[in-house]
Amino acid sequence: SVMTPYFASLLGPAAAALTATSDEAQTPKKRKKEAIKRHQGTDLPSEVWALREQIVRALHKCFLHDTSVDKFVDNDRFEQVYPAIVQQIEELPEDGEESMEDTVKTCLVQLAVAAGSDTLWRPLNRAVLMVTRASKARARVAALKVVSAMAARLHEEYLVLLPETMPFLAELMEDPEEEVEAKCQELLQELAVLSGEDLQEMLA
Repeated sequence: SVMTPYFASLLGPAAAALTATSDEAQTPKKRKKEAIKRHQGTDLPSEVWALREQIVRALHKCFLHDTSVDKFVDNDRFEQVYPAIVQQIEELPEDGEESMEDTVKTCLVQLAVAAGSDTLWRPLNRAVLMVTRASKARARVAALKVVSAMAARLHEEYLVLLPETMPFLAELMEDPEEEVEAKCQELLQELAVLSGEDLQEMLA
């Protein structure tokens, strides 16, 4: 895409905005109203979530159109943005922001596609898996959904990441939240079909 190279100067500000604290993202006037506009279960007001979602949507379009011979998403740019995008999963409130959750999932999958290398997939995959150890069940489930989507999109190429993925799934099989355990079981079945192998031994 003709527009994709213009994102080179925007990746830094985008990552900064995605990781800014509530106070940093608000004007002084809006900070006073922040307590009124908080979302359920999160310390981020609605305006911040709206801004973040627009940023993630823009990044997704950038990655989606990174189809030129000279790849836009190189190692440095990948490292610049992926932690900030993954952070959105962990900060999701227990309720609400379903659109943001889907937007982040779609963006991360497209980032993996644009990266096109297991060298870059590994840190991304591990960062998402680390969110499965978050205190909020919502975040753990959302992270599993991202892994599922990545595996579905990368197909057999995801299998190289199985050795580091399975220990996290083994932990989640003992998760106290039924929804988390159920999603983990579902993901295990998907990975078993993808690999054509019984993965139970890898859970030990």
